[in-house]
Amino acid sequence: MPDMFTAIGLTRHTNTPLGWGYVRLGLAGALLLWGLAFVQPVQAIQPAQTMQAAQAQAAAPLTTRVEQHLFLDESNALDFSAARSASYKTFNPLERLPLEGKTAWLRLTITRADNDRSPLTFRVLPPIFDNMALHSPIDGRPGEWQATALGSMTAARTITAENSVTSGQLYLQINSAINSSLLVIAGNPQELAQRNHHLDILITAITTLCGLIWLFMLWQTARNFSWLSMAIVIFLPATVARFWIYFVYANSLLGIPAGLVSQLFVPSIIALVFLAACIFQILALELFNSPRSISWLWGFVLLLLGNWALSFFNASAAIKINDVVFPLGCGLLAASLVHSAIRSPQHLRFWPAKLALGTLLLTAFVTIALAFQLKGLSTYSNPIESFDVLVETIFMRSTVPIVFMLVASWVFEKVRTSRLDQMHSDLKNSNQSLELESKRLDRQRKFTAMLSHELKNPLTASHMALSGIEERLDISDPMHKRTEKIKTSLQEINDIIDRCSEMDGYEQGQMPMTVSSFSVRQLLASVKAANPSERIYTMVRSVNEDATLTSDLHYIKIILNNLLTNALKYAAPDSLVELEICSQTTDHGKAIEFTVSNEVGAAGLPDPERLFERFYRAEAARNQSGAGLGLWLSQSLAHALSSQVFFTAHDGKVSCRFALQLS
Repeated sequence: MPDMFTAIGLTRHTNTPLGWGYVRLGLAGALLLWGLAFVQPVQAIQPAQTMQAAQAQAAAPLTTRVEQHLFLDESNALDFSAARSASYKTFNPLERLPLEGKTAWLRLTITRADNDRSPLTFRVLPPIFDNMALHSPIDGRPGEWQATALGSMTAARTITAENSVTSGQLYLQINSAINSSLLVIAGNPQELAQRNHHLDILITAITTLCGLIWLFMLWQTARNFSWLSMAIVIFLPATVARFWIYFVYANSLLGIPAGLVSQLFVPSIIALVFLAACIFQILALELFNSPRSISWLWGFVLLLLGNWALSFFNASAAIKINDVVFPLGCGLLAASLVHSAIRSPQHLRFWPAKLALGTLLLTAFVTIALAFQLKGLSTYSNPIESFDVLVETIFMRSTVPIVFMLVASWVFEKVRTSRLDQMHSDLKNSNQSLELESKRLDRQRKFTAMLSHELKNPLTASHMALSGIEERLDISDPMHKRTEKIKTSLQEINDIIDRCSEMDGYEQGQMPMTVSSFSVRQLLASVKAANPSERIYTMVRSVNEDATLTSDLHYIKIILNNLLTNALKYAAPDSLVELEICSQTTDHGKAIEFTVSNEVGAAGLPDPERLFERFYRAEAARNQSGAGLGLWLSQSLAHALSSQVFFTAHDGKVSCRFALQLS
């Protein structure tokens, strides 16, 4: 059996944080001890029995056969005579029966060897029944029965029939405050001891297996903490406690009072359900990086936690809630996993993620199927008819969750490792791309600086030469208009070079913000000096020119220069461009608003949605010079100043405005 884990890949890899060779070794040791337990009894559970007696007892043939049939008296008022004539049905000892508020009549059909006159003994599980009575025939008085009150079954004790029962029928009358399974083990003293011995072996195997895995998971949690491994560390001892309570070892070996054992029965069941739900949810969230479609299921987990607290006060209500909430939560988890897998298939590109999804879906469906069986909504294909089959079924039901915990832990770590490796790979690629981009930007900066320098020199020479020509020309000379056009074209080329230099400097961090205090008067003087055109008309309204602004003067100058240059270029010929400065009140106090307005020229209205995009130019404006960078740079600088440039168009005029807080 240990080789099974090799088949599914549970081997130790040097590049993974888990030493799965240790897990395989632990499982092999646990299963070896379990196999040895079938050969010889465990002295910790049967301290008074010698090795030879136990081996002889294990070799003794089992001759007593007990068929069990059940009738539930919902009226809770039938006497023994009426109950005997009722219709009895076959039931499964692992099914949770609706015993609450009813009287359960268990008919035991006994078949024994003809020469067997030894006392007939019983053991009833689990230890939660409130009252029990054994109805058996009276020796030598055919047709007459006697009832023996047995009290509650909270202690680990055996019932012995007072009469010498050979073959025939007995009846157990049982009352329980909660819904539960009903397991009765019967036979002569030797047979019951042998069956108890098999149960001892079963619990020993489960305890040993959980103990070894718990030690490994504890080491793993201390070495590489995760909430999943922590949940498994709690789940494993809770599993052991569940079986020790169910089979009454908590009372017989640990000396826990029988009443307390009975009270802990339901909380132990719901605690396992709550921990299993936590493990489900943690693995699902790790698989899909906590999407909303799965995160909301924490509500079901919290509901199970509240139900666990309720189980200490109202065990019956807690069992009913658990029977509804847990399978419903599993179904919703499965649906959420499928939904997340369809919407986010990129999370499943690694094979551990695919294995995790399959493990979760399979476990959810198996859990739902078991829940239906426990509630009697589906039947078993082969009802348990022998004690050995019952033991094997209990063992399989206990080992399947443990195996799931191991697979879940392994898959969880593999998913995390795969994603961590991918993150390292992406980070390495990003660093390489960043380095290449840095080199490219450095080359671009050097090229832009070189190009600007090389273009400025001939432009300066052209301006000087043009100025010399203008001095020699008379104003009335026709060549004077040509020189004006040439001068305008040279200025436009110079403006494009300036815009490109400003954009490059801003993007590469060579134009950092420098905050200082200055007056509105200083700002206006600086803007007018940079824009001496007579077409610009400045209006200052309700603003004291000595008012102080605390901001970056250079940024504001670039914004206004670009807005004014753009307005002069695209306004109607010979029309005025207005620069209006006024005060306004905002939620943060007084502010100054700057508005640049002009009449719409031949280029028409631009697209308001794309106006501030880099390199955007309207179709009708492409016959004019420009790079489409001025408004983009103005908006970028405005954002850096915690402001924004707004564009409006109304009655043949367009405006661009932005505001700055007064200090």
